[in-house]
Amino acid sequence: MRLILISQFILLTSVLVLAQKLPEGTIHTARERDIDIRHLRLQLNIDMQKETIEGEVHLSFTPLHPLTDFSLDAINLDIQKVHLMTAGGPVDLGFKPESARLHIFLDHEYTHRDSLQIAIAYHAAPRDGMYFTEDPANPDEKYCFTYGEGGLHANWVPIYNGNDDKFSSEMLITIGQPYRVISNGKLVEDTPAGQYHWIQEKPQSNYLMVIYAGNFDSGMISGPQQVPPETYWVPKKNSRLADYTFRHTPEMITFYSNFTGSGYPWVKYDQVVIPGYAIGGMEHTSATGLRYATLRDSTAPESSSPDFDGYHQIWTSESLVSHELAHMWFGDLVTCRDLRYIWLNESFATFMQLQWDKKQFGETYFDLDRITALDQYLEYVNQSHIIRPLEYNRFDTPSEMYNEPHTYIKGALVLHMLHKILGDENFRRVLHVYLNTFEYRNVVSTDFKKVIWEQTGRDPDRFFNDWIFGGGHPVLETSYEYLPDVNKVLLRVGQVQPIVTGEGFFSLPVTITIETGTTRSGHKINVSKDYEEFLIPCPDYPLMVSFDGDGDLVADIRESKPFQDWIYQARNDALAGRFRALRHLVKNYADDPQILELIRYSVGDNNTWPMRAESALLSGRLEFPAKQEILDAASHDPDYRVRKALLIGLRGGPGKAGSQFIQNMLASEQNTDVQGTALVTLSFLDPAVCKALVPEYLKKESWYDEIRIACMKAAENIADPDMLDMIKPYISNRYNYQLRRAAFLAWKAINPDDTELEKSLLQEATGGSYSTRAFSIDLLGDIYAASALEPLRLLAGRTGDPDVKAAAEEAIKKIMTARNTSPVK
Repeated sequence: MRLILISQFILLTSVLVLAQKLPEGTIHTARERDIDIRHLRLQLNIDMQKETIEGEVHLSFTPLHPLTDFSLDAINLDIQKVHLMTAGGPVDLGFKPESARLHIFLDHEYTHRDSLQIAIAYHAAPRDGMYFTEDPANPDEKYCFTYGEGGLHANWVPIYNGNDDKFSSEMLITIGQPYRVISNGKLVEDTPAGQYHWIQEKPQSNYLMVIYAGNFDSGMISGPQQVPPETYWVPKKNSRLADYTFRHTPEMITFYSNFTGSGYPWVKYDQVVIPGYAIGGMEHTSATGLRYATLRDSTAPESSSPDFDGYHQIWTSESLVSHELAHMWFGDLVTCRDLRYIWLNESFATFMQLQWDKKQFGETYFDLDRITALDQYLEYVNQSHIIRPLEYNRFDTPSEMYNEPHTYIKGALVLHMLHKILGDENFRRVLHVYLNTFEYRNVVSTDFKKVIWEQTGRDPDRFFNDWIFGGGHPVLETSYEYLPDVNKVLLRVGQVQPIVTGEGFFSLPVTITIETGTTRSGHKINVSKDYEEFLIPCPDYPLMVSFDGDGDLVADIRESKPFQDWIYQARNDALAGRFRALRHLVKNYADDPQILELIRYSVGDNNTWPMRAESALLSGRLEFPAKQEILDAASHDPDYRVRKALLIGLRGGPGKAGSQFIQNMLASEQNTDVQGTALVTLSFLDPAVCKALVPEYLKKESWYDEIRIACMKAAENIADPDMLDMIKPYISNRYNYQLRRAAFLAWKAINPDDTELEKSLLQEATGGSYSTRAFSIDLLGDIYAASALEPLRLLAGRTGDPDVKAAAEEAIKKIMTARNTSPVK
């Protein structure tokens, strides 16, 4: 591992920057295919009670070269018959199941001039790709849904699993009452006997096909006349929550259409909420699936799922809805060719959700989104030392490419930089031409790059080499001095990040904001070398020299400046610059009276709520007696996120001295998100008091059981065996996925050697729902469960989900390593 010293020219304390590494996975190239599917017609009978399907799929296709045989992806399917459909009737074809594929033998050679249709009859009891689940709030209600990213659809229908073959589709689903079926496109038939016929006329990649089935409540969301029909489908008795959750969808569609200059491309938009949904959300063409936690009313927190460690998430319920909607353009209309280019789907959708946040909640909220996103990305890299380009071809499982810190967060911030560089008008024109040029087609990174060049005349090579094809991010160290003789600021900038083999230094357009007693000015510079000096006009001694105070760069910025300059910046810069200054001052001068006064000012009501929240969070590092006024102000702040930030910040400070203060907050607090955060904080600071409070709070009802989840997290931190009996009931499938997971984690913290825990986890790993299976496999590895070895081997051998297979193999590896170094349990 290579270590790089910080530049000797920069006046900062010398530290070492750890080398970073690119992931080393399997090299992926473009998948070759034999046929071009034009249309898929699926007749499917779904037995909800037996959790089985019986289907016949008709594939209309053209050979791409002379063929006498070809293969489709088909995983754990019982193939009954394969027919070639001809004018004279069906002709039996030979076939041979081969592992995860179905090999089909044609009756003679066909060429690209031929149009063929085959019919495949099959049975299946799918465990992957198609999932059956119950509603924890109403166990009598069952649901079925499909999820296809990563090639999972081949577990329930024979298909070519690559992204790069787009086709139209029909779903003819027979399911019986009381179930309703939602799919892509338009509904052309719906019979009282429970038969549904959906047609998707425009071409889509296979992973975007979907089937949702359940006994739903539904409702229309009214919007402008030009907006397509929008319907929600939710578990029974949830319409009131759906009305609130999806109330902004029509405005979002209008906003995205205007922002991109490209109208909504599909015939309708359904939003379907499923208990036990596989992930947060999934953007199937014209029909998005969402997890149950998305539903809420105005009393619930903004976060998309319970979180007691941060006062703001970029993943709010609102942003999850807007993110999945953005995919109707970026991912569904224009689709990346394969996972190497997944940033063209996910980075763009995340960028668009941030644009919605800016439009709906204002510039300050948008700034906080970007600060939070950058914090999360940098923290991930600092902890894992893993970097990768946005376009990357080395990975072993699909989930590696769906890495949130890189593909979603960094990618969105990179697009924000590009937006700033090109300017709003140019950037929007690029999006418009890109979407119109490649609609209903597959794309690679260079397609987007080419549109930038053609539409703006700007050469995007350096930007793409730095940010799309290159890995990592700049670590910038800056210092400055004022030269009164020439009325200029001498700014020194060094790039001190580890250099990835084959890559150079970043080229960065940076805005420098200089403020004197009478003037404030912005100056553009371009940083491109390991060390550079810049002379910037300044008529008088500067009170503030802010390097990227707006926070536009994806960079770790380390500034060196006088103490009073930091103080001024913390009061007067843009939000990102103020945050950077506050954090620096509290970290390095927490005992200085001026910092106490600064925090007191920053939590005052003359500041925005993000500034008040960050200041409340940082106040936890100050000495308790001196900050009582700050605590009192923050604890009564009208915005619950400020009160929550205060409680999180207290974890780093006062110990039992703060216990009574937190108890007093709990006694008067009405917001359940703040209550949950208080319980978790108490579990760190005063475990005995928290333990006594948990039974009372376990009785409280709240959005998505967040109070009970907080109780489980508190129990995990306390790890008292006396709490085990109150934890165990919450592993039941009567509760939502996150509460069950929190209960299992608490159990593990208290008694990881409990054979009952091992047995319960093994049951979930091999027979539970999709959402519980993954964490149960991981926990079996963490507790070195010897009894799980053989079941995990069987699971790894039969699963059609590469992520589940990888998780099972990793758990087996952990267990075997423990068995080789310690007695078998």
